[in-house]
Amino acid sequence: MVRLFKTILFFTALMFYSQVSAQVKEEYHSNHKIFEVNKEKPHASFFAFENEALALQEETDIGSSERYIPLNGLWFFKFSRSPKNRIKDFYSDTIDYKKWETIPVPGDWEVYGYDHPIYLDERYPFDTHWPDAPVDYNPVGTYRYDFELKRSMKGEQVFIHFGSVNGAMYFYLNGKFVGYSQSSKTPAEFNIT
Repeated sequence: MVRLFKTILFFTALMFYSQVSAQVKEEYHSNHKIFEVNKEKPHASFFAFENEALALQEETDIGSSERYIPLNGLWFFKFSRSPKNRIKDFYSDTIDYKKWETIPVPGDWEVYGYDHPIYLDERYPFDTHWPDAPVDYNPVGTYRYDFELKRSMKGEQVFIHFGSVNGAMYFYLNGKFVGYSQSSKTPAEFNIT
């Protein structure tokens, strides 16, 4: 079984804070020069079906491919209004995450009653001095999801695709740091082969 650990922040602008572990030697969200670690380069969207016939069918649904595993659905979720109160070892096997609440993914946590939506056009919703991220109010969401790779994927390259993350994310797989992405509502892909 593959356990997916994802941490996402949902707030506006270029101030980011997220889960950090001893495995990550540098707090990437605090370094205004780092926007990605181990992230695949941006590219045009495409999907490699397992055979030409399936790819050429009119209106082929990506879900009909043996190479696709949808991760949409209910994920385990823990919300913190401040980075000081976040779960620091969220990726650990000792965490009893199955007692956490669940939240639909994709989705914005504000829609489900965590924190409140922020709408602005020129002022940040918090006071801070660049490049420091705020620590008293800076919401952190920790997500966990279990899934299994299909047997047909053995020997294949496997990528995980996050279609839209608002803020910054640290991505862990089976308790190990895989990568980091910082952007607003743009895709992030990681090679998890």
